[in-house]
Amino acid sequence: GVRESNEISDTLQVARALQSILDSSLAGGREVLAELLHAGEIRKLDAAIGKFARQGRLDMAFFQVLSLNLQDASQDEEEDDGRSQILRHIYTRCQEEVEKTVPGGVALLNKLLRTEMESIRANQLEHYLCPQRNIIASPDGTEIELKGKKTVLVPPSEFMNAISDAVKQIRTVE
Repeated sequence: GVRESNEISDTLQVARALQSILDSSLAGGREVLAELLHAGEIRKLDAAIGKFARQGRLDMAFFQVLSLNLQDASQDEEEDDGRSQILRHIYTRCQEEVEKTVPGGVALLNKLLRTEMESIRANQLEHYLCPQRNIIASPDGTEIELKGKKTVLVPPSEFMNAISDAVKQIRTVE
């Protein structure tokens, strides 16, 4: 009756409001991507990426728009004019900027998942999880040990927590 009609009307209003918010958010993502694509040279592009990261505009909507553009570019590879390569560079740089704001373990996990070559992943694991060398080499080849403790960039426990959280998120989706 009337009550069901009101509930349907309310549900439709909520759905329209959500769609409006989503459209607005995606429009913001398209705007950011357009500005990045028109930046011109790499230095200007990197500066713009840093600016958008500081403004908090490298959000999920931006990455959704970027991912869709990457998919389109990879499907149109016959007529690719470097668009795919530029979009991949923008994706990588934006991920790096966003990773600066997340805990080290999460950033390392994201970096490893993005890296295709096993040897590079092994180097990243060693670099971030193992104590850094406290030795420098002088021009004549002599090694000088510096004072201070050898530290790790990402504590292994933090990395393990990031992996554990990622697995929990995946299981939640299943």
